[in-house]
Amino acid sequence: MSDTIIPRDDDGRKSWAENMFARFPLIAKDLGYKDDERDAFVNDLKMLIYTITAKQAVAEESRARVSYHNLMLNGTTDAATSLALPLDTQPEPPAVIVAPGILPRLNQNVARIKAHPFCNDAIKDQLRLKQTATAKANLTDAQPTFKATPNTGSKVTLDWTRGKYDGISIESQRNDETKWTFLDKDMKSPFIDTRPPITAGQSEARRYRIIYIFNDETTGNWSDTIAVNTIP
Repeated sequence: MSDTIIPRDDDGRKSWAENMFARFPLIAKDLGYKDDERDAFVNDLKMLIYTITAKQAVAEESRARVSYHNLMLNGTTDAATSLALPLDTQPEPPAVIVAPGILPRLNQNVARIKAHPFCNDAIKDQLRLKQTATAKANLTDAQPTFKATPNTGSKVTLDWTRGKYDGISIESQRNDETKWTFLDKDMKSPFIDTRPPITAGQSEARRYRIIYIFNDETTGNWSDTIAVNTIP
């Protein structure tokens, strides 16, 4: 499984990108980057910082407007009537608007930088290119949970929790099968198994297990097996 360096949460991503933006250009040539490659990487960092900052500004403004709304509609007459109307606090977008797919490109650059001979441990520390032991352990020990609900028409709904992962890989057994069969990958809960029964019009036993997907690879442990009987 590939190490995952870039944090999964917005605050962590923004902090990581700001650090990389401040430090990477100073050593870009030492890491084998041409000027246009350096600029493309920096533009992705700028855009990531902007999109997160803009999203957070919208959320903060929304909270302020709700508070203002509630005060104006329900506040007492002796409340602070001089409270200013919340203003648009959106940041200025960067000069270069990059194409979608920032994170995959950043991950490619991370892999490129780490593979360069100049990138020693000190550089990795400086650019935050080391995955912590805790983060690795969390990925390795992860075990998803889910529930399976049979529905009419022999369909089964799998409800699962995504957490910080990209999705799940699903395997299944039917009736007296003893080998697990790959069923599908799912990136957004719920997943609906729409396979027709082996024998038309009859109920059948189905068993399911899932495992997390992270950076296009399975990670962690298989879930507990859940068994259901389908409803024709």
